[in-house]
Amino acid sequence: MLRLLFKISSRLVSATLLVGVTIGFIYLATTRSLPFLPEDEQVYSYVDHTSKEDSSDEQHQSDASDEVSQPPENSVEDSFDISAYLETFEKVSPANLNLPVSQDKYDPASQKLILYGDLSPLGELTNKRIEIRMGYVFVGDRIFTSNLTDVTELLSGYTFAGERDLYGNPLFKRGTNYYYLDSSLVIQPSNFAYYTDRRAFDFDVPVYLGVQDSVVKRTYNKDRQEGQRYGYYEADGDKSYAYYCVETFAFDGDRGVGIKKINGVDTLEIYSNRFLTHGGNIIATGYYPPVNRKLNSIGYFYFDDGFTRVRIKNPNGSYKEGLINKKGELLSLLDDFALVSYSDSILLVSNGINYGYMTNRLTWVTNPVFTTAEPFLEGLAVVGKGGKYGVIDTKGNYVIKPVFDRIIRCSGGLLAAHSDTEGWQIFAKVYS
Repeated sequence: MLRLLFKISSRLVSATLLVGVTIGFIYLATTRSLPFLPEDEQVYSYVDHTSKEDSSDEQHQSDASDEVSQPPENSVEDSFDISAYLETFEKVSPANLNLPVSQDKYDPASQKLILYGDLSPLGELTNKRIEIRMGYVFVGDRIFTSNLTDVTELLSGYTFAGERDLYGNPLFKRGTNYYYLDSSLVIQPSNFAYYTDRRAFDFDVPVYLGVQDSVVKRTYNKDRQEGQRYGYYEADGDKSYAYYCVETFAFDGDRGVGIKKINGVDTLEIYSNRFLTHGGNIIATGYYPPVNRKLNSIGYFYFDDGFTRVRIKNPNGSYKEGLINKKGELLSLLDDFALVSYSDSILLVSNGINYGYMTNRLTWVTNPVFTTAEPFLEGLAVVGKGGKYGVIDTKGNYVIKPVFDRIIRCSGGLLAAHSDTEGWQIFAKVYS
């Protein structure tokens, strides 16, 4: 009898342990804490999937369609040979790279992706994490230029600032001063002014995003009351286009976006560089800024192809995402799709399950078939489905097939991809 009871209790303990391990594994997987799952895979916007009643006053534009077009898709077999696929790319030793790395938006007519054929300058990469930041490659505590020159010792005592100056140079900080590394690998002082030159976001912005207009400048007056220190002025004249703002952002030709506190609430205002007959130079107001400045907020603060992103307050107090044009008019989005981000003239949208991309004319670039998707940066976007990741261009074509286990988004013309079988790969976007 004692032996029987011992067997029963042993089986109960084993079953309990098995259930506990299974639950723990599921928890780690869902929190992406397992070593073989990509970390920080996707950050999504704080969007409100409002009901059709909430947006019943908005009508679709004549060129919008709920019918999803079917662009050609690149199918990938489960037994895909990644090694053979990598051989289809032009391989170049980064030390011998004689083509300039492009930080502009990717255009297949004038640019191409090449594969770095030699990563030995980076050292042993097993169990190492690669980061790509504004064209620099970070491996552990070491930093390399885009052609994989080790500049760790040169930059000893400097920290990467994650900012760009007026000329687009990635900046390093030492004390309170900013510096950049020139093409001859000489550290140069930068005239970067944090309050008036800083771009709006807390991620590594592309070189072309948030470039300061040469005529209408941001102004910052530290002597004013906090929350009223920013404005706009004309550099070559005496016109002021905005003042007493919480913050203003780089003017884009004839429009600028600012944040003003109205009734104690941060509110977006759109300004013109002309004094209009009615209503001063304010084109639009009553919209709201994002809840953070991370990648999921790209599309705010600057006009991109005639549109900028706003947050709209619904009658029930919730918020939804939208786009307005330079006249302050809302773009009517498709029913059942929420705006996730807007960049490089492309909307990333979601139906609550999958993600797809649309032009700002509301024509589909890709079907909503991706389980994960990132905004376009430098004309390229990381997408995922079936647990694998690839990269598409703004036409919806794969430039890197979805065969990798992790992809580091494009920054400063470089991308990094990792597969469990082939390890790390670095791609460079160059002019062809």
